[in-house]
Amino acid sequence: MKLPIGITSFEEIRRGGYHYVDKSEYVYNIANDYLCNILVRPRGFGKSVLVSTLKAYFEGRKELFEGLAIESLEHEWKKYPVLHFDLSQMPYSSPEELESLLINQMSKYEQLYDIEPRETTKGYVSLHFMCLLEDVHRKTGLDIVVLFDDYDKPLRETLGEDNKDIHQRYRNIMKGLFGTTKCCNGLLRLFFVTGRTRYASQTIFAAEDNLVESSFNRDYSTALGFTIDEVEHNFPEQMKALAHRHGLEKAEAVGRMKAMYDGYDFSGEGLTVLNPYNVLNCLHNLDVRDYWLQDGIPPYVANLFKPEDFHICCYDGLITSSDYLFAVDFYEDSPLALIYQCGYLTITPFTKEERKGLRGWDDEYNMGFPSREFQRTFLKSLIPCYDGKFGYRFGCKCGGDGRGGNGRNGRNSNVYNVYNQNDRTCQNSAGDNPLVWAFQQYLLPVYDYLYSREGVETLLDIYDDMARADVGAIVDRLRGIFGGIRFSDGGDGDYKMNYVDNVIFGVAGLMSKWVGVGYRCNSSGSATLVLKGSEYSYYLRFEPDKEAEAALDLLIEDVDSKSYGHDFGKKVLVGASFSRKTHNIERWVVKEPV
Repeated sequence: MKLPIGITSFEEIRRGGYHYVDKSEYVYNIANDYLCNILVRPRGFGKSVLVSTLKAYFEGRKELFEGLAIESLEHEWKKYPVLHFDLSQMPYSSPEELESLLINQMSKYEQLYDIEPRETTKGYVSLHFMCLLEDVHRKTGLDIVVLFDDYDKPLRETLGEDNKDIHQRYRNIMKGLFGTTKCCNGLLRLFFVTGRTRYASQTIFAAEDNLVESSFNRDYSTALGFTIDEVEHNFPEQMKALAHRHGLEKAEAVGRMKAMYDGYDFSGEGLTVLNPYNVLNCLHNLDVRDYWLQDGIPPYVANLFKPEDFHICCYDGLITSSDYLFAVDFYEDSPLALIYQCGYLTITPFTKEERKGLRGWDDEYNMGFPSREFQRTFLKSLIPCYDGKFGYRFGCKCGGDGRGGNGRNGRNSNVYNVYNQNDRTCQNSAGDNPLVWAFQQYLLPVYDYLYSREGVETLLDIYDDMARADVGAIVDRLRGIFGGIRFSDGGDGDYKMNYVDNVIFGVAGLMSKWVGVGYRCNSSGSATLVLKGSEYSYYLRFEPDKEAEAALDLLIEDVDSKSYGHDFGKKVLVGASFSRKTHNIERWVVKEPV
């Protein structure tokens, strides 16, 4: 059988000889559990297929469900009028597009049921929709099924200050549409909504709208996505071919796929699923890599990573509650709910020790990346989100800078704005400030290297080395960075005095997107880099033309006197001797945590 890549029609899947992972039991439950229901999932999880399946079910197309679980559950196969609204069809670049799309789709149903449009509804989308429900119910004598697919696309596509007025207009339209569920209850058989995000109450949905949230309900946690057992059961030949191509046993191939794709938890109870888009493309190409992230990060998510005070490290390992996780309000400061619901973070299990320390833990969730491999690919995909710009920063939320910064927006007030990678200039508001000239002369080569593919790969390798607590590997990576930077000034320029400072500053700034980072430099040209890992924090002090032991002693003194302003927990202290002659690390010594 064929793999249904890009196929969203349930009828086409069933009639076209495609694989169908049987989710029909969930279709039956959705149809009969609640009158008004919303289910959100990230891109690529099969929401449109689910809506198409519900449409076929309510149209009484029993023949499409032969051999599926729903056969033993449904006995009547009663037909209902189905109004299916697909909001994924427009780019939503103008105020009128949403209204035009909805009116066009409603007009098709008026033609289908031979309904004369009411003159009084012109220009009033919500009223038009309510009248359509009344007229279809009157014409057929049957309760109506309403299906909204990708309901939040108009809202996602108009995020940002530039589209604020359009976004507000769209939001009001959607709120009016969903508000009809209250006054039209007696006309409905089912009102079902899918999308990528669940908007907060009073933003789109209100309590009186009677919409039941099923997105994070345990009973629906595996309704979309594939469990690893479903993959093995439904795709045995493809899994065999995958294992054969890579010279693996079947169990090893399953393990590799699980390590890459498994880990999405939508209930907090450890019921994990794989992204179908990744699984199907993997089985088609017989290559385990992240196809979902390969398509890039959509603008409405990418924009979250650009503000200076946002750091993804603050969310990996964060403990939060349902109040912050299960409803999105794009006018709030915290983007956690959006990042989670869009599939870039998931709920990860607590350890027994963590459980013991929680108060009211039934409503507390531990956040993390779906898998280690996903994490690495995701961090690499964030690089374009810098948009060629890098802010001069000393710290992040996880740690302070030791120089008067507040640990989230701390900065040196003497340095202005950002480096633009595209035109290789330093933008500033200080006129002929000599620091700008210094930036272009001495920091430019640092950023040229760190923004290169080799530089980014090295930074990500450091991230992995931290997870393995491999201090030697971390130092070797930093040696590679120092050795990979080439200055146009081949003489004895002043950059040599600040070489360590410049490089460690660049490393700290870029890595602050991924891990907790602290950074400090001294007038002597020395610098300290602090990297906050999940188990240990690594303090690395670089002293030009001094013994490594002396650098370690100075570092211990600073740490003992709490000069860094924050306590990162267990610390690995590293003192390194830096040679001005070779421009690299000569020797290093380490003090392991006690």
